[in-house]
Amino acid sequence: MNIAIIGQNGIFRDSLRILLNQVDDFNIVFDSGEVLQLLYYQDISSVDVVLFDSYAGTENFRTLINKANELSSNIKFLVLTDTTRYYFWQNQKLFPIEGIILKDSGKEEFEIEIRSLKKN
Repeated sequence: MNIAIIGQNGIFRDSLRILLNQVDDFNIVFDSGEVLQLLYYQDISSVDVVLFDSYAGTENFRTLINKANELSSNIKFLVLTDTTRYYFWQNQKLFPIEGIILKDSGKEEFEIEIRSLKKN
């Protein structure tokens, strides 16, 4: 699965990349601190899953979802959040996201959640 990571915190993105690269068939193909940079990725149609840090900005996230879905309808969005924002995202109907995962989840939880998106 080809995965894009979007989040403001570089250390968090680096850690997530290292963690997910340990999983067979997970390929980190894009990584940015800027939400809309994914739209300029030359091979956006190859992205299966976007892991989006909830602190990266909701307005740009809405734009990203709309534009990315125009370019490739196969992209799934998974929001990474902490407990302070979990309920906001859980009740959020304005964003067509496929899932929410807590940032302090372990490798196994990330793998299960990401793989579940491929089945949908």
